[in-house]
Amino acid sequence: MKELNFHKNRKGIALVTVLVIIAVLFIASAATLYLVTQSIRISSSQVRYEGTFQAAEGGVDIGIDQILTSYDQGTPLSNWNGNLGTYSVNVNPEFLFIMPMTGGSILFAEGYSGIGQSAAKGGAALFYRIVSVARSKTGQTGLEVIYRKVIGTQQ
Repeated sequence: MKELNFHKNRKGIALVTVLVIIAVLFIASAATLYLVTQSIRISSSQVRYEGTFQAAEGGVDIGIDQILTSYDQGTPLSNWNGNLGTYSVNVNPEFLFIMPMTGGSILFAEGYSGIGQSAAKGGAALFYRIVSVARSKTGQTGLEVIYRKVIGTQQ
């Protein structure tokens, strides 16, 4: 039987070892570069989304202001289109319904006098829907909220 002797022929082992280590390092660095690039893309899209979301939130505030102004002045609601910073914002406030407030002077010992004079002294709530859409060059974000305005109760 022939005896195997691995120690005699070791001339190319260093080169092979170095090539394997370089290949592993190259694959690891390529994977790291890919992950960093993806992370930067996700971060930049998150920044763009946050900007349009905040502009849409500002549109909701404008819609609430329009509702309060319309109620105080007795004027009809209207849509608002304008710019908030670099974002184009469309706001559409819409009256939904009115509902009597629960709880009244029958349940509570406050009496019948004052604002909202009746056995159901709870007043009423006006419900509105506000749709706010903010657009930028890279995308858009929309918010739809329900706003409740309470009337006829003592504050």
